[in-house]
Amino acid sequence: MKLVPTNFYDWRKPKVGMFLKFILLIPIAIGFFVICFSIWSLFYYNQHGYEDNDSYETHIEDPLGGFMLWADGYGHAYKWNGSWYESYDSYDNIDSDGNVQWEYKYEGEIENPVSYTTENALRSYRNNIVFGGIWCIIITVLLFIMRNYIICGYPKRPKDVKQLCFYADYVQKYSYWGIFRKRETPKFVLFVKDNMFGILDVAHYKVYLSAQYDYLEWREKKKYLNATLNGRNFIIDIHGNELK
Repeated sequence: MKLVPTNFYDWRKPKVGMFLKFILLIPIAIGFFVICFSIWSLFYYNQHGYEDNDSYETHIEDPLGGFMLWADGYGHAYKWNGSWYESYDSYDNIDSDGNVQWEYKYEGEIENPVSYTTENALRSYRNNIVFGGIWCIIITVLLFIMRNYIICGYPKRPKDVKQLCFYADYVQKYSYWGIFRKRETPKFVLFVKDNMFGILDVAHYKVYLSAQYDYLEWREKKKYLNATLNGRNFIIDIHGNELK
């Protein structure tokens, strides 16, 4: 056990945890915005129709014109001999002279290419939004759980808490990198005040067990200690209860 003077060793905190919690606010906020925007985009969207000599296409995208890259929807119809069809297939036919003749087979005759392609494009568009939105919800929820229940990020020292040297003359040397812990998890270290030993809860800026023992040492880290008081040796738990 190594004790160091507290006149140059103040309360230490896992700044990396607080930094990560702050950084995670950005993707969480973006995820929440995308979820709300996806719901809105189910009913409000941009629709464009394109026609050329042999086809008609409807393109539907989100209200911001492609903000959600996964949400585009397309519908197609094909024209042949003055009629519109759902699809076509092409295949080559080799004649007796060995020449390749391309032939096309059109299937699924339709009456209105605009309504047909719009319906298909809208169906595809909404399916993409729902699929992408579900993934966005899952990722956002996981990030929220990580930020609030896994990464500890203890709060800053309250204004009414004095410097560590006010509570202790010496403190067990420690460094805290345990960012993957709950906020309520205490961090116990031994300290010495007026030549008496006690326990600090450095996670919550307080004295956990007052300096009342002639000597303390860890028997099992953060659980049990060997204690000496008035020449008597015994074992206590972290709460100061003597064990039989």
